[in-house]
Amino acid sequence: MDAEKNFVRALNDYQSRTKNVSDLVKYLGFGLLAAFYAIRTEINALEPEDLLRHVHLGIGMSGALIIIFDYLQNIFAARSSMVALKDKSNFHQYHKTSFNYRFGLGCYYIKQGATAVGSILLVYLILFL
Repeated sequence: MDAEKNFVRALNDYQSRTKNVSDLVKYLGFGLLAAFYAIRTEINALEPEDLLRHVHLGIGMSGALIIIFDYLQNIFAARSSMVALKDKSNFHQYHKTSFNYRFGLGCYYIKQGATAVGSILLVYLILFL
């Protein structure tokens, strides 16, 4: 009985934490896009070859990638979950070799990478602008 309670508690904790991470990444994506547009007027005064212009573009691209891949991850994760829910013979486990599962996982990693890159670029831009 304790093992089942611990499993349920751990599962609820896991779901809560992954939702928090997903929400935070979404906020960062929209924040990077907002920063991109807010800093745009300052950047336009720089020379076209200036490194800060490229950093600025990287921030905007990172924000856009985060939002796109977050959306794609949610679509493919939902499809993968639907398949797992219907598969009673496999005890409702995810098919980790399926396209939906792998593509959703790939979207997750791309989204996390874009978040890290965009955040680092934003800090760099703030420090050196």
